[in-house]
Amino acid sequence: MITLTSCISVDYDLPFLPHFVSHYSRLKIDTFLLIFHSKKEFNFKEIHETLKPIGHKTISTSWIGEFDAVTKIDKLNELQSSGYILTTDIDEFQIYDKPLSDYIMQKEVIWGELRDRETADSKLTSITNENLNLQFPVISDKSGWGRSKIKPCLYPAKYKLLTPHHLSENEPVNDFIIVDHFRWVKGRLEKSIERIETYKKLNRERKKIEHFFGKYPTTDLQNVIDEYGSKPSI
Repeated sequence: MITLTSCISVDYDLPFLPHFVSHYSRLKIDTFLLIFHSKKEFNFKEIHETLKPIGHKTISTSWIGEFDAVTKIDKLNELQSSGYILTTDIDEFQIYDKPLSDYIMQKEVIWGELRDRETADSKLTSITNENLNLQFPVISDKSGWGRSKIKPCLYPAKYKLLTPHHLSENEPVNDFIIVDHFRWVKGRLEKSIERIETYKKLNRERKKIEHFFGKYPTTDLQNVIDEYGSKPSI
């Protein structure tokens, strides 16, 4: 049994949802367990309409309030029970060139390597219904994440996420699937501004997290703000 888990931002990332459903519905996934996060109450009606192709095997829950990465990881881990877990963010499209069952037969844990996808002019543009690869044709290493480009993708439920990039009792080896990461889109700046304020506040309150070197990370968020803060999204 394979269960897909994901935490999805209602405030910023819903334009990805039709593409996400189209991509992952092609894989032989038994159950989709989706957490929809927002700062405020929202209506599931439009979301459920978009989820129709996988609606018969999807359980959706809501998370209302302030976002932080530790709570997200805890909530994703709580969804794990048995079988295999395929975990992904909504802007991450894992590329498999054979059935998931074949990967599981060959290896206990499948790790992925993120590669950035951008527009030709590097602008943070709105997502449309057009194929994402056509909207964001440039493959790059814009994020410059180093080790953080590596993420657990498919693994037995006995393992738990420590961070989005680390798994309990398991380390990556040099054999990764490709994960297209469409993070450079409209809403990236606004999301970064919101999260850096939250993380700075949590750091001041000494809400430490062991696997992020003792504090909530803000460098990547600040880099986005520095680059795009004077360039409004289009």
